[in-house]
Amino acid sequence: MRRRKITAALFAVYTAAMLYLLFFGRLVRYDPLPYGEHIERYTNFIPLQTLERFMRLLTNRAVSPALVRSALINLAGNVILFIPVGLFLPSVFERQKNVFVFMFTALLCFAAVEGLQLALRLGSCDVDDVILNFAGALIGFIAARVIIMKKEGK
Repeated sequence: MRRRKITAALFAVYTAAMLYLLFFGRLVRYDPLPYGEHIERYTNFIPLQTLERFMRLLTNRAVSPALVRSALINLAGNVILFIPVGLFLPSVFERQKNVFVFMFTALLCFAAVEGLQLALRLGSCDVDDVILNFAGALIGFIAARVIIMKKEGK
């Protein structure tokens, strides 16, 4: 019981930090473009399009190191920052131990974040972010299951 409360508290801190990072920290970078132009410039609904563009950047020797670094940070960050979702959700909410419930919840949450970023014009709305965030959460979920199985001696 005590462990679950501590885990829930850590999950609350993680969630608050992510909300700040994804929304409130971006308020200073609010985009004054008209809404239609913002949508044209900062949305991607074609799966893997952004990932393909980043991969081309990473393999192009003519691209500046700063641009390569930015692409790597974006790719890795969108995965690594969401690994804790896979660790925390099943630990805090019993129903999230079911992989299908977890996957549905994670996809719904990540899609909601992207939708809110679009509606509030804070950052970009990119289906590839949902894919990368989901991959990170799934890595965390699988890692947690492996750790639990090792503890139980299975």
